[in-house]
Amino acid sequence: MALDILPDDLIVVILGSLDVCAIVSLRRVSKGFDRATRLRPLWVHLVFREVRGRRLSWPSYALPLTDVPTKTIEEYVVRATKADRQCAKGSELHVRKFSRCIVRAPNSIGWLRVVKGRWLIMELRGEQLEVWDLQQDQGSEPVASYRGLKRDIDGSCVDASAASSVTIILSTSTQRSSVIYFFSINLSHLGDFGPTPNFVLLDTFEGYSGLLDARARLAVFSCSASKRMPLVRDMRTGSIVYLRSFEATQRPQRLLSAHILKEYIFLMGPWTMEVYPITKIRSLMQGDPEDISPPVTHASQSLVYPGGEMANHVTVLDHHPDLSEPSSWNGESGFCLGVYVKRSTYWMLLHVRLDAGSDSSTFIYSIHPLFSTTGLRTIACCWGGSGQRLLLAVSHRGSIQVLCGGTPIESKYLYPDFEEGLAFEWHAIPDGEKDLFAGFAFDEASGFCVVATSSSRIWIDDFSSPSSSACKHPKENLHSMKIPLHPDPLWPLLHPLPWPAHDFPDNLLLALQASAPMSWSTEVDYNFPKMNDPECYGGARWFVNEALHVPGPASLVMFTVSALRLGEASTRIIQVSSGRLVAVETDLNSWSYNVKLLPSDIRLNQIPDLLRHLVSVRRAAGVDLNVDLTVVRRYMFWRSKVEDDQFLSLGLW
Repeated sequence: MALDILPDDLIVVILGSLDVCAIVSLRRVSKGFDRATRLRPLWVHLVFREVRGRRLSWPSYALPLTDVPTKTIEEYVVRATKADRQCAKGSELHVRKFSRCIVRAPNSIGWLRVVKGRWLIMELRGEQLEVWDLQQDQGSEPVASYRGLKRDIDGSCVDASAASSVTIILSTSTQRSSVIYFFSINLSHLGDFGPTPNFVLLDTFEGYSGLLDARARLAVFSCSASKRMPLVRDMRTGSIVYLRSFEATQRPQRLLSAHILKEYIFLMGPWTMEVYPITKIRSLMQGDPEDISPPVTHASQSLVYPGGEMANHVTVLDHHPDLSEPSSWNGESGFCLGVYVKRSTYWMLLHVRLDAGSDSSTFIYSIHPLFSTTGLRTIACCWGGSGQRLLLAVSHRGSIQVLCGGTPIESKYLYPDFEEGLAFEWHAIPDGEKDLFAGFAFDEASGFCVVATSSSRIWIDDFSSPSSSACKHPKENLHSMKIPLHPDPLWPLLHPLPWPAHDFPDNLLLALQASAPMSWSTEVDYNFPKMNDPECYGGARWFVNEALHVPGPASLVMFTVSALRLGEASTRIIQVSSGRLVAVETDLNSWSYNVKLLPSDIRLNQIPDLLRHLVSVRRAAGVDLNVDLTVVRRYMFWRSKVEDDQFLSLGLW
């Protein structure tokens, strides 16, 4: 068949009805077929047939299609269809091996991100940024680096919408100071060729930390150096506006995520999602220039999560109306969230959008149930951009294992087990029984999965390709490393183990328990040294900030003597930044916690009599707080590596 005599539009019609793999295979037939199968209109047609038609993932950085090279469009279509075929319902579970390993200095890996489906950008703690090309199977050195970071990254925003230039905004902080960095770097698309990447530092400024989102000249931060309150900063003028909660809620909350829509800013905390109109924020930024104190605005609306429950994990997902959403979906007036509700261990998607029946300024959401992860000892998670796939790192037989599950299509249960829709499972991380989990990066569209460990081994796989032979293990032996592995360098102090620091005689403990149902102690420094150090991993502030998602200083002030023996039910009283007291009770019947933020009028000396009368913290007045068990499991996973104790398997702090 002489394809050269046919017009291109007719070739697109003929070849466009074939399977993607068949189209690629035709290139080996003749030069005419090779040219025909590379036509741009053909691959644009396949984007809408194979990606939109089957609701597969398409990355935001590959939009609009007019700005994307044909080779890149082809690459993503092929990868999407291959990954979908491997994840097809009814197919066998694919057990994979990591195909590549990058080794850096121990305990050095901090922030990491896959950009444009091809480039792995990572931070080496307090030192530098590095860029690695995942499209290259080999390579022991980064393709670009930047030295000059002097603090740990605590927030980021990557804008890869431009054809080649990528803007990276990083917020970095220590206990005493914070700096914001603006970088530009040229990064070509997957399958494309371009100039060698090179970091260009555009600007820096100080005084803000916890970057959550940045768009349209606005940036949202968790707090400033002068006030522990979220704020919006105009990146050109420097004007700021603080954001205050819609309600005078009794629940202190640390922000989990933020999203800047066209005309609104959304702040997602553990309890609520709050809406702030940008028009009002901009008008306040243009206020009286002689006013020294920055203005404060209140949320116009507060949305409670389903069932009024606490969310331990909230991620803004990458849904795009021109490729993956129905025509009725307006991408400028809505977005999608991936939410994990701890109490019921449910994962769900929330489609947040303007209520069409209202005055066009009220938001509502619809719930799309996904799955339950009950029974999995999850220590970390990472969403794919579209929300169709989720990676979990789990503690399995003392090692680290990675699972990839897909959104359930058909199930007789409302929230089926995550393992019912399992698509991929990686062999346990090599030497995982000696190592610690450090971080995830995942690009659903390209298929690259990156897992970093505390030994600073970065394990890489591309699940859109057939599972290949495992990469060679690094020669270094983890047992021979002189530097102890660190679970989270953001909390630099590791407490002396074991906790408690002193043996408590069993006969004395039994005598105290027999004489009174609850015997209390305030000797925190003696029994739990470093517990109240603000930089201590596993300390009181760590537990309150990370596991309870409550910001600010915290200190353990009192505990039941049963806390001096692992495996015993106990109650601990922690004072948080507002001066209020939090009661943390371990429940050995369900291996969980009962946590209550006590009323502001409750004093420490009242607690022994109060809880003795109520028997359980659950019955006390106050606000219920949930514990992020993923955080606690990572802590206990670390303790199990450095302590040899049978009770550590209980997984309680």
